[in-house]
Amino acid sequence: HNDINVVTYQQFLEGEENIDLELNEIAKAGTRVILCFVRYFTWDTIVLAAAEHGLVGEQYVWIGTSVLVNSELFSTLPDEALELSRGLLGMSEFYPDSEKYQNLLKRWLELDPLEYPGAGPGSHFTAFPRLGYDGFIA
Repeated sequence: HNDINVVTYQQFLEGEENIDLELNEIAKAGTRVILCFVRYFTWDTIVLAAAEHGLVGEQYVWIGTSVLVNSELFSTLPDEALELSRGLLGMSEFYPDSEKYQNLLKRWLELDPLEYPGAGPGSHFTAFPRLGYDGFIA
């Protein structure tokens, strides 16, 4: 028995400024729960446009990944985007501390960012390497 009904599926390219077509399709479908797999720097464009299409408010649930909601920079988004984000649900992973995990984190921060984009000193250890770690260690 399947209790989940996918009403519409829309995607757009990261960095796209005009997402009216996609948001119109979501609105026409009557969607109320919206999964949004984006990074924090794309969120303000999405939530501001979604508000213009009437897709933000008490009757809507937006669910974002840890890459969106756990970014230290999420709070630096424009105030209007943060206000419209009230009620955004975020998923987050939990990784218990262990010697293996600490070794991986140390190695990640020592990588050359030119050879391994997104890694290296000062980088944020995102969900993707953590999930890879989890898959190999589990």
